[in-house]
Amino acid sequence: MKSVTINSNDAGQRVDKFLQKHFATLPKSMMFKQIRKKNIKVNRKRCTPEQVLLNGDVIDLYLPDDMLAEKKKHYDFLFAPKDLSIIYEDENIILMDKKQGELCHPDGKEYVNTLVASMKRYLYDKGEYKPEEENSFTPSLANRIDRNTGGIVIGAKNYQSLKILNQKIKDREIDKLYLTVTEGVFDKKSDVLVGWLIKGRSDYLGIHGASHIGNLLRTFVDEQHHQVCLWMVGCNGIGNILHQDGLTGLRLSHDECTLSLTDR
Repeated sequence: MKSVTINSNDAGQRVDKFLQKHFATLPKSMMFKQIRKKNIKVNRKRCTPEQVLLNGDVIDLYLPDDMLAEKKKHYDFLFAPKDLSIIYEDENIILMDKKQGELCHPDGKEYVNTLVASMKRYLYDKGEYKPEEENSFTPSLANRIDRNTGGIVIGAKNYQSLKILNQKIKDREIDKLYLTVTEGVFDKKSDVLVGWLIKGRSDYLGIHGASHIGNLLRTFVDEQHHQVCLWMVGCNGIGNILHQDGLTGLRLSHDECTLSLTDR
């Protein structure tokens, strides 16, 4: 048997989501079965997988110890760089200026030299983040920016802040503004291009927009990697194209005047 007390950073989560985060060796199917058999209870009462946990709740698990191995705490972030550029900070959030070339999250090759690791180290050194006292939460980033782009990234110090920030971003209550360097002479100081994404095959992602008038800035969204790539189309709509280094697979259809991102 094992008991877990829910703290403020665990509150608001479903029972099944919390258990999957906290226990490394508890199979999902077994978890649902044991909840049905009343071997997993909340405050000594029968619970359901979708039940929302409250601060101070106690989960009792009447299961073998080999099913209840807790996920190991990792302290790799202690080796992260300390040079964190902070724009704003309070008890709930922290705004950081991410440098160009810096990763927001680990990418499979780099685990330590990332913005989120530096944020964790900063909060750990201040005593605001204590991994040994957390059941499921770690300080997290609410938004991300591509490695080659610099800008403001929002960090959440607690679960409730992260939940609120994620919802506001989803509801588009937080505006995202991008600046890009271009070259050439524009015939307009400002303009709006209205277009829509056309998704076809799995290796094809294009955008069909309004007719080309002068120089227009097109935005392509890579849905798989959640990256935004900016492309500059020449005066004739099918002329020179300035593109970000490292991106390939650009195709231009003269008939449809459509730019497609393929074979990324």
